[in-house]
Amino acid sequence: LNISDSDIKKVYQNSSISIIPIIKSLQPSGQSVALQSLSMGVPVLITVSEGFWEPNLYEDNKNIIFVENNKINLWKEKIENILKDTSKLNEIRTQGKKLVMENNNLEIFSQKLKKIIES
Repeated sequence: LNISDSDIKKVYQNSSISIIPIIKSLQPSGQSVALQSLSMGVPVLITVSEGFWEPNLYEDNKNIIFVENNKINLWKEKIENILKDTSKLNEIRTQGKKLVMENNNLEIFSQKLKKIIES
């Protein structure tokens, strides 16, 4: 199966939420999917883990939804609750996209990379 970037973008555009259950570890996981989702305005539900890439930027129920563990009943409850609350869903959608656009754009990446190279 060959899927283009345009095809993936269409999947995000047609998604209400992005569900990312991860195994707890210190190694970041789910970052690419989460950032891609958020950049497209798709709210993310993701398992809480110590390896979360930018814990100081993300706030539960403001710009992302953290799920405490991977118990299916907890995920079901979180998914149902957020899909019912369209105003909250839209707030998380807006705030998540804004956060990514302000903190993970190419200009900021270039500045961070330049600092690393110069130090």
